[in-house]
Amino acid sequence: MSASTFNFLDNGKIRITFFLLTLILGIIYFVQITAVSAQGIEMRKLSQQQASLSGETHRIELFIAEESSAQHLQQRVSALGLIPSDHIEYLTVDGNSVAMK
Repeated sequence: MSASTFNFLDNGKIRITFFLLTLILGIIYFVQITAVSAQGIEMRKLSQQQASLSGETHRIELFIAEESSAQHLQQRVSALGLIPSDHIEYLTVDGNSVAMK
């Protein structure tokens, strides 16, 4: 290398410029890493919430299936004192059907 190259690198302004550029790039890198980390934490929290809601949905579907079962409906009918209807007649009033016992 020639002496003029060393003189160029020894220049204080150039070293300060490189230092400031490196510092700025380091800060930008740090900010981006922090943002990505925060997004990862948020994704993990949302994934846990999704799993929780999925389990709750499954429990609700199971409850609905149990409440809709023929055996459970028959127990509810008996508990309410309802009796089966033998004969149902339908009346038509202005195009609407109405059941009549």
